[in-house]
Order: sequence, then structure tokens, then C-alpha cells
Amino acid sequence: MQTTPGAALGLTLSLWLIAGGDGANVDAGREPQTGRKVDVARLDVRGRKLTRIRTLATSGGRLDWSAARNLIAFDRLGDDGYYDLFVMEPGGGGERCLTCGADGVPQGHNGNPAWHPSGDYLVFQSESQPARRGLLGRRGGRSQQQLGNPGSGFRNDLWITGPRGQRFVQLTHVGPQGAVLHPHFSEDGRTLAWAERLGSGNGPMGEWAIMLADFGVEDSRPRLENVRKFQPGGRRRFYETHGFFPDGKSLLFAGNPDRQTDYGFDIYRFYPATGQLTNLTNTPDEWDEHAQLSPDGSRIVWMSSEGVGVKDLSLTSVKSDYWMMRADGSNKERITWFNDPSAPEFLGSDWVVAADSAWSPDGKRLLVYVKTDKATNSGPLLMIEIE
Repeated sequence: MQTTPGAALGLTLSLWLIAGGDGANVDAGREPQTGRKVDVARLDVRGRKLTRIRTLATSGGRLDWSAARNLIAFDRLGDDGYYDLFVMEPGGGGERCLTCGADGVPQGHNGNPAWHPSGDYLVFQSESQPARRGLLGRRGGRSQQQLGNPGSGFRNDLWITGPRGQRFVQLTHVGPQGAVLHPHFSEDGRTLAWAERLGSGNGPMGEWAIMLADFGVEDSRPRLENVRKFQPGGRRRFYETHGFFPDGKSLLFAGNPDRQTDYGFDIYRFYPATGQLTNLTNTPDEWDEHAQLSPDGSRIVWMSSEGVGVKDLSLTSVKSDYWMMRADGSNKERITWFNDPSAPEFLGSDWVVAADSAWSPDGKRLLVYVKTDKATNSGPLLMIEIE
């Protein structure tokens, strides 16, 4: 892997949940601080795989970009300490909240959205069950808020709505120790994938599985059928789903099902029908996560701690930047240096975690969620133009 700026091309389960997985360690009512804004004039970094960067929103979260509607869905931490679900246009205009005070959906955390290919449906996580008081040896609302945020997914369920938030339907019902993370539709819209926590054991984050279900609509009501569970690899530990390849036969996930350290996640390609499993990153001592396949299926962008100089992969100290590789795992190259004070895109923070991202429908831009404030685990949405 190349690790210089001149290159061309979610401890214990309790700590993971307190830190918010890939979500938020929130202070209710605090305005998130997002570091240096890059930049109204569009930062020029030509000569690299990315060419320009600009701030689309100073505060954001997990996101998805609808090709059918050319709308971006994302979550954002509010002044009340809870995440809500928003949509906006690619230029940043037309922003509206779908879940703020909405009837028919729980009013805890709502976020981590995924568009149906038609653009007619938006699946997301909602905190359906309030976290049990004292679950982590602490009492009070703050710990409950952290447990249920969209990056941890604890006692979240999958819900679905329309692009204007006109109706809400609950799709899953997790158990008392359950969690869900990162739903994704197949390209034909017939299959929904997500990660689900089954219970404790098998490592500090418990036992997880990749879930697949058939998606359909009956009498105008969305529903899931034929739910299947998969736990590929030698150890049934943590899995986080990251979307399907265009043919719908395989999908990407991050996890530690082999001999990785607890947070030494790798990016895998998995074929559920055959069980074929390919480790695309093979860095068991680095944190690899949030893999997103380009619209044409040729490239994968993901985040990695590789080259950032992190010696401790704990949730409180890990830092990361974005990398790109071909879909077969070859030609790995770092594409951002948000953590490097000598780089033009340095964000002015001593702690930057490259998190979720979404490709534009034409594959020429990448919208990224970058966490820059350690106190709130929050940060901006940045639009990157890619060569």
C-alpha cells in the first residue's frame, strides 16, 4: 500500500457502545465542532486521485445517494442528543428532516439510511426499544442515548419510509440484546442485506451475522420475507454489511471472522449462495471499514488506519483516511490525508476518522462523512471530486 500524500491513485462491547460504534459519543445540547472548513473556494488537490474537496454540510452522519431521485439521505445529531433522518439535494439545498417529531416512528435515534434503487423507499435504523437503564453500569439518559445511536445500532430495528417521510413501517424486531447496522438493497431492489447482533459472546462486540431477506410490497405495505442468516469465516464475530455487487450475487462486508485482532477489521467479498469468501485487504492489524463500491462496480473506496500512524486500534484513539482499490482487491492506494498536517486537505484536528461514504450516480464524486470532534464523535459531510 502507498502511504504518502503524493500517491496517484464500532475494547469491550460496553466501550464500543459508549463510544458509539461508528456513531456518536454525544453531549446533549452541544453544538458539534467540526474543525477547519475545507473550503468554500474548493480545495484544489489536482495531481492525485481526488481533485477537489468542498464542505457540503458542517454537521452530518451516515448517508446514501439515490441515483433515481438524485437525493442524498443522511443522519445528523440534534441539539437534543438524538440523531434524525434528513434528505437534501447534491448541492446542499432543499434540506428537510423526515423523522423530526414525525408521527408513526419512534422519537429516539433515527439514521443510517439506504435508498431502494427505485427511489420510492428509504430504509433506516430506528431506536425501537429504549436501552435498559444501567446496562453498562451507568444510569441516566446519556448512556441510553449512546447505546441506541445509528453507529452502534443497539436495540435499533429497520424501518422504511418514502422519500418525503409520508409513511413509516417497521421491518424487523430484534431481541433484548440485539442490534442492527448498515442496511443495503441489491441493485434490482429485491434483496435487503443488513448486519444484526444475535447476542453476547464471541468477542467484545458479541456475536453478529449477515442477514438477507426478500423485499416486497403487498397491499401498498413494504415487507421482508425469507430471512436468511450467514456467518462466513472461521469465527462468528463481528460483521458489518457494505452493499452488493451489481450482479447481486455477492456483497461487501467488514469484519474479523478469521484471525484478526478485535478491531483489525478487513474488507471481504462474500457469495452467500456458495459460501465463497475473499479477504480484499488482508491487514489484520489495521482497521478497515465502510467499503463502498463504485456505480460501475470497478472500484472500492474504504477507510483504513493504514499509514496514519495509529499504534492503538481502540475506539478512543483510532484514526483513518480513505483508500481506493479495484474490485478484486488490487491497486490499493490512499486517496486522502485528512490526518496529515502537511497535506492540503488536513482538517485542523488531531483526531480524524474517515467514516461512511456514498458515490454519486455518475461515479465522479464521493460524499464522505468525516469525524473531527472527539468529544461528540461528529463532523462534516465533504464532497470529493474524483479523477
